[in-house]
Amino acid sequence: MKSRNIIFAAALTVLSLSALASGDLLRTAGEPVQLTSGETYFIQPLWSPQGDRLALAGDNYAGLWSIPPEGGQPRQISDLPGAGFQPAWDPSGTRIACRVSRVENQRKLSAIAVYDLDKGTATELTEYVKEVGLPRWIEGGRQLLYPEDGRPQTAQAPGAVKTDPAGEEIIVTIQNDAIAVQRSPWEQTDILKPLEDRILWAELSPDGGRIVFEALGAELYVTDLSGGELVSLGRGERPRWSPDGEWIAYMITEDDGYRMLAADIFAIGRDGSGKTALTETPDRLEMNPHWSPDGGTIACDTRGEGIILLIPVEVSGETEGGDSPER
Repeated sequence: MKSRNIIFAAALTVLSLSALASGDLLRTAGEPVQLTSGETYFIQPLWSPQGDRLALAGDNYAGLWSIPPEGGQPRQISDLPGAGFQPAWDPSGTRIACRVSRVENQRKLSAIAVYDLDKGTATELTEYVKEVGLPRWIEGGRQLLYPEDGRPQTAQAPGAVKTDPAGEEIIVTIQNDAIAVQRSPWEQTDILKPLEDRILWAELSPDGGRIVFEALGAELYVTDLSGGELVSLGRGERPRWSPDGEWIAYMITEDDGYRMLAADIFAIGRDGSGKTALTETPDRLEMNPHWSPDGGTIACDTRGEGIILLIPVEVSGETEGGDSPER
């Protein structure tokens, strides 16, 4: 699952749960906007750090495209299998790194590739091997960190500009069904297991102080970097922090064991309060939310249609009775 390379100032290392105003709700601020036509099947939208474009995965994560939020014809970045599975934008929003795959002698092999959207170049940084993990940007976009055969590796990124990170760098990933926390200089990995259940997804808060994660059984929690504190958010999958760290967007799905019956996007405060539905559409399956950098729009995909939607959102002080983390 997706991890993020988070750079944060030392003064923002602790996330206060009391910062969320009592009674606040995140609500839709208008009707969803259809970004893509459905002519090509797209999933898993991912905003660039500057918000000037989104990366889109093809069906089954085959291929990678980009599109501006104003719409238009999507531009294909890669046609390789796996390229769309949890790619990573660099801090400048001009390059995107991903894991690409091919089959040789009936064996699936993978490599790390970097695409420079402005220059139109593609660079494969590694050889194709059996065990290589997802890449994440470090050192202000100068290098990439990725696991190979279970060990952390680094590689100089093409097109790197000499910049310095704003503070300590932290990367959160999933390793062996637990949360792995890595800090520069990257030799050490702390493994967090706040629950006995398998952990399927984890994302670090924008200030680097907390982690939201999904456990087996589609249950969401927030914990600190030690794994000692634990806040239950109720049912949900694929949680994503808002840019200000106040809210978490996620999806709730229902199936009969064979097919998806329902899927909607929800938002909840980081302390488990203020849960609200952002979509309530029995005829559409909205999934995989991702926030724009300004926090005003949530992108998602629609299962079965392959359409990308943009949902405008805003914070409202009006509260609804009976809000709770339970669906």
